[in-house]
Formats: sequence, C-alpha cells, structure tokens
Amino acid sequence: MAVKDYYKILRIERTASSGDIKKAYYRLIRLYHPDICGNTPENLRRFYEIDEAYKVLGNLENRLRYCILLNQFFLEELFLYKTLKIPYFNAKRKSRPEGRMVIEY
Repeated sequence: MAVKDYYKILRIERTASSGDIKKAYYRLIRLYHPDICGNTPENLRRFYEIDEAYKVLGNLENRLRYCILLNQFFLEELFLYKTLKIPYFNAKRKSRPEGRMVIEY
C-alpha cells in the first residue's frame, strides 16, 4: 500500500505549524485553481490533490491519524528491507569502539 506524502504535495516541512499549512494551501490553490490557470486535466488533478492534502493536514485530529499511518508505513518498509537478502542489511558489521552510540537501521 502506498501512502501519499501530503507534506510534499503542500511543499512544507513535517514540523510545519497549522498557520504554515494554511499559507501553503492558499498559495498553491491560487497557482492551480482552474479559473486562474486554465481547466486542463493536470491542473485539476493538482488542484484536487492539494485540496485533499489540506483536508488531512489542516485538521489536527486527521493530521495525527495521518502521522501514525505514515510512521507505520515507513516502519513496515524498513522491516521489509531487513528481511530481504540485501547485502547492506545482512552484512557482518565490524565491532565499533566502546563509548560511541551507533544506531543501525
């Protein structure tokens, strides 16, 4: 299952405030509105995609649900890569010097 990245659609950071989300939404809606930039299929697709992203990220409860879903998706992808026979994840690591914290993915 693929999850749309609404943050990328609105061109904002994941730590953006609700005010930043609103500003990005209004800026992009003006760019892709069918009455302003033409009624082409690509503009309509982008317009509805931006509107969908704002409906999810603009509401705090929906945004929290989306963040949980997004984190689950990334964790499942990480688990999938670890179970596959990929040399990077399955290679024997050299021992590291003590006193350094190393996080392996």
